[in-house]
Formats: sequence, structure tokens, C-alpha cells
Amino acid sequence: AGCGLVGGGSPAPSDGALAHASGATDLILRYEQGGGFVAPGFLATEGPTFSLYGDGTAIFRNPRDANPVPDSTASALFRGVPYQIAHLSEAQVQAALAYALDPGGLRDAADHYDRPIADAPTTVFTIDAGGVKKAVSINGLGIDVANGADAAILAKLTALATKLQGYGSEVADEQPWSPDRYRGILSEDAFGSPIPWPWPAISPTDFVRHTGANAPPFPIRTMTPADVARLGITGVEGGLQGVSLNGPSGGKVYSFRLRPLLPDESF
Repeated sequence: AGCGLVGGGSPAPSDGALAHASGATDLILRYEQGGGFVAPGFLATEGPTFSLYGDGTAIFRNPRDANPVPDSTASALFRGVPYQIAHLSEAQVQAALAYALDPGGLRDAADHYDRPIADAPTTVFTIDAGGVKKAVSINGLGIDVANGADAAILAKLTALATKLQGYGSEVADEQPWSPDRYRGILSEDAFGSPIPWPWPAISPTDFVRHTGANAPPFPIRTMTPADVARLGITGVEGGLQGVSLNGPSGGKVYSFRLRPLLPDESF
């Protein structure tokens, strides 16, 4: 593997190690970007770009990577970019956290930066290490505006976002990540040619709305890989959109979307 996020092969801190939780589901660093002027159905399938867990597991993807050609099974189908997984040593974890906190700006950043840019996506960094536990959100990060009081810290955060988005170039032993759970999203805004309902043991009423800040505005259900396989569509480890389903009792036609669930996510 590479050296985490410190450029030029710089080592992790040799003393004063940054304390952090050590579990496989303990999130210690995350970068995600979403929202902006996009359809609600697209928002429901957005996922974090980079997540680092206490045991050194890093799960990441570059959302700018091209999607595959739409599948012939459903002409409106679009697959999400699949994730990669890498296992970092503790030295690499320390290097990543140290970069994010200081050169990356998270230690000194405010919780929120509301920039005067309409319909721009929001970037959110989450960190829980070295005595710093916070989420930092920035509207329109990386979009140039006039210099202001926050210009220096926003430049650091922009550089951090760039590194985390391109994390695949930071490591050498990443492997494709296969989720063990998915978020299935069902709605009645279907379009295109529907396929038969694929789940004899699952009904539309098994998809329910959740409440909370991170809950999507649609009925959802946690799906297993076996559930997903019944769709008969391959290459969906990164999620998908654009599947129309005939209801199991006829009549209604549903739109189905899929998003992989990360280890710390409950639904």
C-alpha cells in the first residue's frame, strides 16, 4: 500500500499518536459530496466518496469515473461507480488523520460555510480522532469566489477533498469492494418499460420511510446481495437507478433504486 495521504512518502507522526476508535464500523474520517441541482431520486442513491474506519479499512470511489453503458435489460438503467477497499496500517491511518486535521484544515474549520453559490453541491467532512469530533459542511467547495476571510481554510479543505476523491492513486493494493447490504429505494415515479416484480417474499409495503437527518424521502428496505441478485442485473455493486417494476399484484408500477450500505450505516 501507499503512504496514506502524506505526499512524497512522508512517514506518519513518530510521537503524539492521534487517538481514535479501532472497530471495523467506527468511522474516523469521511468525505462526501451531494445535493445541488439534481433530482430527488438521484439524491437518494448518493453515497460517501471516502470512508476510513478505526481498524484501518478504507472504502472509496471516485464519483467522476465513467459509468458503464446502460444495460439492455432496462434501457434507462444507470449503474453507480463501484467502491474499492484497502486495509491501511496504523502508521498509514495516523498519516491520513494528521493530514486531514492540519494540512487539510479540519482541526480549525468551522462547522459550516454557507457560500453565496446557488444550486451548488454541499461537501461534508466527518472526523473523529485526536480529540476532534466534528462534521464540517461547505456549500460550493472548490468553486472560485472572491477572496474573503475564509479563503485560506477553504483552500485547505479543497485540497483535502481533491486528495480523498483521488484516493485510489494513494494506495497500491486496493481491491473491488462487494457490499453485504444495500439500501433498496422504492417510489411511484417510474418511467420506461417495467420488469416483473422479482421478490416473492418481499412486498411494496416492506419498504418504509425512516425519519432523521440522513433518511431519504422515499420508502426504503435493507436488501441482501441475494435480494439484489433476483433483479437479474449484474455489475450493480456501486448501486443503480432507472429500474421500473410491475407491482406484485398488478396495477402500480414502481421505480427501484439501489445504493450500497457502508459498514457504519444502519439503513
